[in-house]
Amino acid sequence: MPKPYPKFSLGQFNHVNKDLTIVDYYLKAKDTHDALLGATKNHNAALADYASSDAAKFLALKERLVDLTTPAIGYLGMDGKPDVPLALSTAIHRMGTLSADPTMSRRQARGIAIEVLSMFCTFDAEAYDKMGAKLHEIAKEKKDVVNKTSGAKGAATKYFHAAVKEWRPAFTDGWTPSASGSDNAVGLAAYSEAQNFVDTWRSRARLFLMPVTIEGTAIPTLAPKTRELWTSAYQRLGFDQLKKADVYSPYRNQKVGVNG
Repeated sequence: MPKPYPKFSLGQFNHVNKDLTIVDYYLKAKDTHDALLGATKNHNAALADYASSDAAKFLALKERLVDLTTPAIGYLGMDGKPDVPLALSTAIHRMGTLSADPTMSRRQARGIAIEVLSMFCTFDAEAYDKMGAKLHEIAKEKKDVVNKTSGAKGAATKYFHAAVKEWRPAFTDGWTPSASGSDNAVGLAAYSEAQNFVDTWRSRARLFLMPVTIEGTAIPTLAPKTRELWTSAYQRLGFDQLKKADVYSPYRNQKVGVNG
C-alpha cells in the first residue's frame, strides 16, 4: 500500500511562474547545452587525433630541428634547408658545453655527428622531402578538422549563452538569480535554477504511479487549464516514461475532481 501524501511544498520554487514557462526555458537551454557538449567532445577528439598523429610529431620535430639550425646561417645547407648533421652537431656541442667537456668545438661536434650518422644511418634528403610533403598534407587535413570543430564549438557556445539569457519569463517579477555580474553569469544561474526545478520534479514524479505536479498533486484532478499546462509539461519532460514506484498516494484536488 502506498504511503499517505507527503505534502511536498513549492518551497524555493515559489518564484516559478505558474504558466510553467520554466519548462520551455529549460528545454531550449538544455538542447543548446547538449549541442555544446557534443561540439566540445568532437573538438577535443579532433585535437587528440591531431596531437597523436605522426604528422603532428613530424612537424614538432621539424620545428625543433629548425630551432637548432637557426642561430647561425651556417646551420643551413646551400639550398636553405636544415643541415641535419650540423643540427645534430649543434645539439652535441650544446650538451658538451653543459657536460664534462666544455672545450668541444663546433667542428669537433659536427665530426662526431657525421661519424654517428655514417655508422648507424644515412640521411636521404629526397625521401625526407617527400615524406615531409605527405605528412604536411595529412597535418593540414587534421588541422582543418580541428579548426572546423573549433568553429562548431564556438557557435554552440554562442547559442547556449544566448538561450540562458532568456530566463526572465520563466520566473516571477522581482526574482533575481543568485549571481551577479554579466548577463551570461546571471543566465547560467537561472538555468541552474530551472534545472533544479526539473530535477526535483522528476525525483518526486518517480514516487507516484499517477502523474503529479511538483507538489505531488494528482494532475488529473486539477482545473482544466491548469491540468493542461501540467500535463503538457509532464509529457514534454518525458516524465510519463519514467520508471515509477508506488510509494505515495497523490493529493487530489477535491474541489475540482477528476473530471475538472
